[in-house]
Amino acid sequence: MTITVEFDERLTATLGAHSTYIRVEGETTVAELLDRLTQEFGREQLGPVFDRAEPTVVRRSAVASQPLAAGAGVFPGDRIRISA
Repeated sequence: MTITVEFDERLTATLGAHSTYIRVEGETTVAELLDRLTQEFGREQLGPVFDRAEPTVVRRSAVASQPLAAGAGVFPGDRIRISA
């Protein structure tokens, strides 16, 4: 299954993409998700952005948004927004 990852304007400009899909198996932590994004888009692109500021990760739904810490889990079907 997958999760949808949306990027803020800054990351969109850096990556050239508004969003991506990441395949997850069971529970994956936010830290693991950020590592996978860095692998997918390249350390040279995401590394400097993530090194300057701790990214803000939020689980979004039609009802509410929930900020997530590095150790929090993300699950198949989640819609995540990352801001840097």
